[in-house]
Formats: sequence, C-alpha cells, structure tokens
Amino acid sequence: MHYTGTFGKVQLRNIQHKMHFYKDNLNFFFVHIPRTGGRYVKELLLSNQFKSDFNCPGKVFYKNIEIMHLHESLLNDFNMYKKSKKFSVVRNPLSRFISATSIDLSYNRYFDWKLNTVDNVLDYITFQKKVLVLKIIGLDLNMNI
Repeated sequence: MHYTGTFGKVQLRNIQHKMHFYKDNLNFFFVHIPRTGGRYVKELLLSNQFKSDFNCPGKVFYKNIEIMHLHESLLNDFNMYKKSKKFSVVRNPLSRFISATSIDLSYNRYFDWKLNTVDNVLDYITFQKKVLVLKIIGLDLNMNI
C-alpha cells in the first residue's frame, strides 16, 4: 500500500508512521525520540479517536531516515509541520542509554552484559573505551581482550 501525495512542498510515497494528529480543533505533530515510548504514544492517540494523515504499512524513509525519526531540520521541509503545534516525550538520559544499549547487547553473542546497576553501566563504558582505543591503533578486535 502506498501513500502518494504532497506533504507540504515535498512529494512523498509510502508514509507509514503516524506523526501528524488531529481531532476536532486539535492539530499537532508528535515528534518521536527513539527509546521514549513513542509507539505507545502513537497507539494511545489513535485509540482515543485522533486521526492521522498517514496510515500505510511498512517502514518509510525520507532522505535515508525513517519518517518517525526525522530531525527538526528535515521536518521543516514540510509546510504542515511548520504550521502545527508539536510535542515530544523525553526520558531520563541514563535509563534511555541503558534501554538502547541493552537492546544492542541482546544481539551480542560474545558478551553477557547486564546494565542493571550504575557500576555495570560504568564497567560497560570503560570496556567500550578500551575497544575504541584498540580500533584506533588498528588491533584485531576478534582476538581475546
């Protein structure tokens, strides 16, 4: 399924994420910050009878960035965005880091990091610094560290 149309001054196809919402006299953009519960907020708005201009399945990109994760400078390409109110959800930076990093670590078959305490997080950061130094000096990262 494709969305074909003009959004502001830019022609778009395949828009999937529901960022622009409206209901009665309310008209706003939800600016999603990854790892802050954005998909929950989106579903909450839709379940409360807010409408959205975009309702297509699949991931969609604009200038190689997923629509839901566009930065302010790219969102300003769209007239509708410039004219609407905006809101976002923020999160404690440490818990956001732990959440994002834990997901990345869940795919790592070599290390079993548990980022459940401040000490574990600091140990992980120290480890990553060592890995970075090894990369900079050109050592093989497949060897035992």
